[in-house]
Amino acid sequence: MNFWTADSSGMDDTTRLPFWLGNVLLTLVIVFVVWRLLQRHGLTWTDRRWQAAMIAALLLGVLSQEVSGISIGMTLLILGFAHANRVLMGIAIAALLYFISRTYYYYLGATLAGEIHHSGQRRCGVPAAALDHVALVAAGVADA
Repeated sequence: MNFWTADSSGMDDTTRLPFWLGNVLLTLVIVFVVWRLLQRHGLTWTDRRWQAAMIAALLLGVLSQEVSGISIGMTLLILGFAHANRVLMGIAIAALLYFISRTYYYYLGATLAGEIHHSGQRRCGVPAAALDHVALVAAGVADA
């Protein structure tokens, strides 16, 4: 089974890492940060708060696999809050806003392309193929 990604960048498969490895490592970083913070506060694995925090960290890591920036921003926010560092919390909030808006913009283009493609009909007298091309250009998939 080949887990290596291939693209047209000219890199061979031996110099690239699996696409999912970064997401797994980010999830491990979130879990480690939460574990260290809980350890610093003297909580053990038998405490309900410890269990809830670890489950929340795992869920955050798993649910943010599509948008890895969310896990990065949340990790920075957790660290900033734990150390009462307002600058780090501000950077984390800015990072979260950036990654959420970037992802929203990316999926907006994909949604429009899919909606136009599946409709297969004319809108406002313009053929659906022309609208499909405009949506793909907006999504950055096709050239103008």
